[in-house]
Amino acid sequence: MSSGRKRRGKRAGKRRPSLARQCQMALESLLAIGQSKHEAKQRGEAQWGIYSWGAFRRYLSYCCRFLNWCGQRFGLKWLRDLRVEMGEAYLAHLRDDEKKAPATLKATRSALRKLERGVLKRFGVPVKIVPKDFDLPKRRISCRRRAGAYTADELRRLLAEFQGPEGDALRVQAHLGLRVSEVVRLRTRDVDLSGWVVAVRGKGGLVRYVSVPKEAQPLLARLVQGRAADDKLFPLVKPPALHRELMRACRLLGIPMMGTHALRRAYAQRLYAALTTAGLRDREARAEVAFRLGHRRVGVTYAYVPPQLRPWRRWGSSGPGAGAGRTAETQAGAEAIADAVGKEHDGQGWRGRGG
Repeated sequence: MSSGRKRRGKRAGKRRPSLARQCQMALESLLAIGQSKHEAKQRGEAQWGIYSWGAFRRYLSYCCRFLNWCGQRFGLKWLRDLRVEMGEAYLAHLRDDEKKAPATLKATRSALRKLERGVLKRFGVPVKIVPKDFDLPKRRISCRRRAGAYTADELRRLLAEFQGPEGDALRVQAHLGLRVSEVVRLRTRDVDLSGWVVAVRGKGGLVRYVSVPKEAQPLLARLVQGRAADDKLFPLVKPPALHRELMRACRLLGIPMMGTHALRRAYAQRLYAALTTAGLRDREARAEVAFRLGHRRVGVTYAYVPPQLRPWRRWGSSGPGAGAGRTAETQAGAEAIADAVGKEHDGQGWRGRGG
């Protein structure tokens, strides 16, 4: 009996891991869950880590597709045999044959670079996959995937239907334009009831300050009442629960389900409409929208407010250049937004200008 076990173990020891398993081991060696990517960037070591499970799954998916293609085309068996010609041929295949978008090509290239570092760290073998001078097409606005946002009427009905702590979290997200991950991390100390400003800790360790609209002030006052400074506003709420609550409300009201991020896109479109109504040009308004959403690049706003969209028509305002056609309420709202937007980035986070 023991000899049979030994023979089976001996045969199993000689078994070659699949390419997918080798890829998983290589990428797992880079896992740095719980560590700060922002601090790693400051040290110049961010490229040697994977800081979230979502990023790990994306890298694994991109790399496994590449390795399966290499196995069929080049007969690849071991990651140590990877060559730069394979990476160049695969990227050219995605660009020329499958006509992939520039964003997909860039994400694939990033995943292959992570694979290079993972193979070196896990197996001690230096491999080169990504060519230095490969010509990637430029990312253009027309290549962006068009994502939807809830209309004013749909949003009004959803806000009235949301229930429980998950519903309160979704209302905060819709009123402040936050990410789901930012909503569930909010604490009592982040909410300033005297100035009606919320400190939001976003991606990359950045802190931005978001003004609270009047319709959301009673909600936030109720959420912080009776809580200690370090208490979370939504201690038992997780992102999947928000998705389920939104799906329930959408099904009940007959509204197409576009995900929780559509609440953030609706906020961006309302803000853009108010800013352009106040007289800001397109580029200036987009810069302010990017700032309020916690993004560094203005180009990101085209995923929220596409160039052909006229959000002032969508949200019922007069539009830019309306002049005397603006109502007093619209003008007052634009001035309130202009007063609330007084923040700048000082290298550590989003801070107010001039106190």
